[in-house]
Amino acid sequence: MSPTYYDSNIYMQSANLVVKVAYLYYYKHMRQSDIASQLEISVPTVSRLLKKAKEQEVVRFTIDQRLLECLEMEDHLRGRFRLREVIVAPLQGDVQKMKLEDLKKTVALEGARYLQRIVTEHDKLGVAWGETVWYVYNYLNPSQRINMEFVTLHGFLNHAASKLDSSWLVPRIAKAFGGKSYSIDYKGFQSRKSDVIQIMQDENVRRAFDQFPYLTLSVSGVGMFYPEPQSILATGHYLSDSAMEQLRQAGVYGDLIFRFFDQNGNECDTDMRYQCIGIPWEIYKRIPNKIIVAAGEKKKDVIIALLRGRLVDTLIIDESLARSICRSLD
Repeated sequence: MSPTYYDSNIYMQSANLVVKVAYLYYYKHMRQSDIASQLEISVPTVSRLLKKAKEQEVVRFTIDQRLLECLEMEDHLRGRFRLREVIVAPLQGDVQKMKLEDLKKTVALEGARYLQRIVTEHDKLGVAWGETVWYVYNYLNPSQRINMEFVTLHGFLNHAASKLDSSWLVPRIAKAFGGKSYSIDYKGFQSRKSDVIQIMQDENVRRAFDQFPYLTLSVSGVGMFYPEPQSILATGHYLSDSAMEQLRQAGVYGDLIFRFFDQNGNECDTDMRYQCIGIPWEIYKRIPNKIIVAAGEKKKDVIIALLRGRLVDTLIIDESLARSICRSLD
């Protein structure tokens, strides 16, 4: 008996054709135009058959559960704090057994790839100090030369390793990428406010400060003071006992660009605020894309403080830190 128009099956594509198109496209990696030519159908028909293959679960796509959780945490944080982008770096193996240095390297690699994805020759990039930031720039591909400008965000730490010295790092980045650099060759913290005023008369320092309002990007790590001081500024004995007591009384949660902030991301009013050689707090906040790289779940509270204060636009963190943050926010 011949089929009638009442029989809906006459409108269905051949099941064999659906499978064949899916096989050629996903398994043999053929282009849609080549599939259309081989099967003597149109390219739009190939596209419709591929869609049908997914609808009928002829082909199924799966994402590793751990990777899926990272993506979901990215969406949650980006939506809640209206961030430009969140990148949660997945970790391999037992997270509890990973060294902090390995976590930093994992985050830094994602940071480097992000930078190379978004920067253009029209950008002006501000660079802060920090070990994770140092790793970021070591993972950059120097063959991708970009004629842009690099600016040190603050002075250096006295007697610190070169990896913690942005004034040392910035000229080398600029040289590698073929761009121009601006550095501040003075200690980031001065003993007196009068010393800061005098240093600001230096032509090279003024030239760097003149770039700050025009920064389009910045990359920085963040130091932790809460629940316990683990920032290099504290553990490296760069601050006196009286300075540490001031910070404690001011309720400092962390440090960013040599400045100290509380649980809501507000700059704390301490003596160090007026002894810092670096980008002013309010100018930093106006940078369109403030990139923060951080690793280790212990930094949960300091990252939440940054988020509350809108001190970050792009957050790049590891899986364990992201999970700790999300649990605290629930």
